Amino acid sequence: MPNLYATLAHSEHALGNYLTLQNGKSWLNAKEREVINLVVSQANECAYCLAAHTALGGMVGFTPVQIIAIRKGSAPFDS
Repeated sequence: MPNLYATLAHSEHALGNYLTLQNGKSWLNAKEREVINLVVSQANECAYCLAAHTALGGMVGFTPVQIIAIRKGSAPFDS
């Protein structure tokens, strides 16, 4: 996974299309997107993705305790 961007860059359009999709407009806010990314990373057991999205989760405002709760599949801090 760390070389995802490098791998996509081998295609004429793949990297650009991927980045456009990732940065496109969404009705989900940044915190909601990171919840999804954390849950998917945990389900996939991807250590690289978990590390990256744990850091990004902190950058969008989650505390370390909240990030661990999300990774465990709960969010008692958000009804």
